[in-house]
Amino acid sequence: MHQSKFYIALTVSILFSLPAAWGQRVAPNIPKVKSRRVCAPSTSPHVMSCGARVVTSSLEGLAKASGVAAGFTPSGYGPADLQSAYNLTTLSASAGAGRTIAIVDAQDDPTIESDLAFYRSTFGLPPCTSASGCFQKVNQFGQTSPLPSPDAGWAEEIALDLEMASAICPNCNLLLVEADSTNDADLDAAENTAAAWPGVVASSNSWGGPEFGTSEESYFNHPGIAITVSSGDSGWGVEYPASSAYVTAVGGTSLVQDGSTRGWSETVWFTNSEEGTGSGCSFYIAKPSWQTDTGCGKRMVGDVSAVADPATGVAVYDTYGGSGWAVFGGTSVSAPLIAGVYALASPPNPGDYPVSYAYANPSAFFDVTSGRNFPRTCTPAYFCTAEPGYDGPTGWGTPNGVGGFQPLSVNDFSISASPAALSLLQGTSGTSTISTAITTGGAQTVNLTISGVPSGATATLNPTSITAGASSTLTVAAGTAAVGTYTLTITGTGASATHTTTVALTVSTPPLNDFSISANPASVTLAQGTSGTSMIATAVTSGNSQTVNLTISGLPAGATATLNPTSVTAGDSSTLTLSAGTAAPGAYTLTIIGTGAYATHSTSVTLVVTPSVADFSIAASPSSITVGKPGIGTFKVTVSAINGFSGRVTFSVAGLPSKVAGVFLPSFVNGSGTTYFIFVVGQKQTSGTFPLTITGTSGSLVHSTNVTLIVK
Repeated sequence: MHQSKFYIALTVSILFSLPAAWGQRVAPNIPKVKSRRVCAPSTSPHVMSCGARVVTSSLEGLAKASGVAAGFTPSGYGPADLQSAYNLTTLSASAGAGRTIAIVDAQDDPTIESDLAFYRSTFGLPPCTSASGCFQKVNQFGQTSPLPSPDAGWAEEIALDLEMASAICPNCNLLLVEADSTNDADLDAAENTAAAWPGVVASSNSWGGPEFGTSEESYFNHPGIAITVSSGDSGWGVEYPASSAYVTAVGGTSLVQDGSTRGWSETVWFTNSEEGTGSGCSFYIAKPSWQTDTGCGKRMVGDVSAVADPATGVAVYDTYGGSGWAVFGGTSVSAPLIAGVYALASPPNPGDYPVSYAYANPSAFFDVTSGRNFPRTCTPAYFCTAEPGYDGPTGWGTPNGVGGFQPLSVNDFSISASPAALSLLQGTSGTSTISTAITTGGAQTVNLTISGVPSGATATLNPTSITAGASSTLTVAAGTAAVGTYTLTITGTGASATHTTTVALTVSTPPLNDFSISANPASVTLAQGTSGTSMIATAVTSGNSQTVNLTISGLPAGATATLNPTSVTAGDSSTLTLSAGTAAPGAYTLTIIGTGAYATHSTSVTLVVTPSVADFSIAASPSSITVGKPGIGTFKVTVSAINGFSGRVTFSVAGLPSKVAGVFLPSFVNGSGTTYFIFVVGQKQTSGTFPLTITGTSGSLVHSTNVTLIVK
């Protein structure tokens, strides 16, 4: 693109020395090619020019596209190459659905939809057609007709832009907005149309012209949309709208495949004094707050970069301005490519200017540190020379995934209701849990309110203020509300965002005979391998009693539950017996449903399963022994290990009469085993029946069993 005439004054003040070879390439492995601009350069303010460059010399030695699905393999990089170079392969395959990239250009390309379809099918990209709604072409007013008059040069630019956006974000929708002419007034109108289009997250502009002031800034001031602009193709110098404070100015590199860990390397694109990436310090645009370089007192160009050298160019298919496959370069390649990267990232936050994201995360780029876009040394050097970190020709560098294109972290949350529907009889109540979750950033206080409660009903939230990530209980009492269905809206208001969820309330008339059902306790905590109970009680709430059949659901795998009995008369109870078995530790909600002849109700029991505890059990046999005087007897005592118990169990006995003595042999058992309590009844022992308690002890674990000694 044309270098601003206003830079003539500035170049006088810059100290430089002529190199031995004017415009010599930095990287010797980049082939030499000839290319031409497809649009004539702009020589006056308010008239813009596209910047695409097409290779006109032999394509021998240029890279061949990889990942071709079928047919002829064109020269130039294809989608698989570009995704690999910029660490986007996985995201390009999975992200972008439902998001739209807008391409703003001038004039019409009559064959663009068929050319785009051929490009995408060649590289195995999913179809994107006007019939499916994926691709749309409109004029600068957003209408499908009349379209501008065709132009061969701009048609090549249009094909390049749409195909590069497709290469990076194949799942994105595409919107082509065609301005009536190259005058800035028409292109400005097209810019506003693109920004207002539903679903647009990024807008690409591969055109520009000489700087002329700040009068056009409002047309690029669209917070919440990533607007990318080519930095220019005539080497060091600034163009507009690349210098706008609201856009991402995209520079260009030479990209070659190599044996490095990344597999690729890049240098500043500079072919000769009239062909290379743009950069420099604006004459007119104030320095944005997020840009902190010290050598330029106003807006510095550029911000980021990507491949643009025609000698390491990209494959493009165009049949209106061209005759099919060709190799293209220029920052007209890098601008739509970067728009595609923005579309793969999380959508920009409302109010953000996405260009600032790169400055907030400068380490998320492949830093380009060699090459320059001016045949002499400039001062400051970073205006035209690549350096570690930020520099004018390549900005912070080229994409390494989407980290440098993600929104800055904000505190946000979501809100939901469970259950999302309540069915209540008049005069009854029910609850729903209102849950919040942190979606980005950190926690914040969320104030909860409710609306939509019908007359005669009441609703409360407890608590009404929570920290994001916590929950509140919504209690709804149907009261005397009229029969019908109502939508209750619960609004959560935080410091940075407001979100809502809804609960559908259905109020119906109580049946003649009705009952309630409840559980006590409503929570049972069991170790794996143990069991417990809860009482399921029913009560007549209106009319007469009825038979209520009970069922249970929600049991975790490995656990069992029984109801005894499974059928009760309203007013009676059933015992719920729960066995944790081998269920995984955790909390589970069990639902007990009572179904009567006239109504169905449910209650819940929370089953909390904890990890199994090593333990033992103890048993003795026989349960009773009769011994004469004098006499001898033996009880067999068996210890059984539970859950891998391996401790030492010692024994004692209580209840022995005074003239009876005994001993445990052996005196202890490790884990599982058997001991014998051998006892002797003395001659003088009085006759009678004596209950004995045999106790096994292992640390804090104590278990007992009872036997009976009868002395005759």
